Amino acid sequence: MKSKGMLYVKILASAAILLAIFFPEQYRRYAITIILSGAAVILLVSILPRIHLPKMSRNYFWTPRKAAKVPPSDDVRMALLCQLSHRITDKLRSAYADATWDWCKKPNLERFLQGKAERIQLTNVPEFTLAEVSMDTYGTLHLQLMKLKTFSEIVGQEPEPNDVRSTTVDCAAWYELIGESVLTGLVTDLNARGYSKLTIREDGSIVIMEQEKPVVKETLENFPAENYWNELISIFTENGLKAAIAENTLELSW
Repeated sequence: MKSKGMLYVKILASAAILLAIFFPEQYRRYAITIILSGAAVILLVSILPRIHLPKMSRNYFWTPRKAAKVPPSDDVRMALLCQLSHRITDKLRSAYADATWDWCKKPNLERFLQGKAERIQLTNVPEFTLAEVSMDTYGTLHLQLMKLKTFSEIVGQEPEPNDVRSTTVDCAAWYELIGESVLTGLVTDLNARGYSKLTIREDGSIVIMEQEKPVVKETLENFPAENYWNELISIFTENGLKAAIAENTLELSW
């Protein structure tokens, strides 16, 4: 390619010289300009492929590295678990005054901080033996109470009455731990069957009228005493229920 390019350049240069000698003067300048331009183009085409430019390094533009995640130290981990344990205890005892608990297995702090549930074993919590503890992105602690039974315990067993009341009751915690799950399922079922209200007695029993007769459908464990009912009314209202006190009972409608 180089030899052919130089040959073309020589031919065009010779042609330019001949034109300068024999071509009429008024056209000589244009013809020479065109020939020399062509010679320059041919020369560049011949030389450029042989010029090796340095390759640009991939790291020419610096990109910041992501900071490595540093796992919490053992001391920090212990402090977080201790704080978490206190919050679980406070929430349980707001509804069950004598409640105690323990982890079913060593808790995984990273898993918990990702919003996944860890299981705890309950003691002195009537009707429940286990709970799943989780925390959302806003730092709110959630407890889902459960009871572990064998099949023989379930068949034909009647729940024992429980009148234990806490001297101080956190109504919001009681509703979240006990009341919400019972009332949500019951109200959904009753509403689908055409009912529009129910009555809660002082002992926590939930009554509806069937053929003008009171029928107990469910019982709320540790139902707060009557001096807490105004606070309960506010909580029920926030959750889409209408509530009113009538003759030592709490009436809910929807």
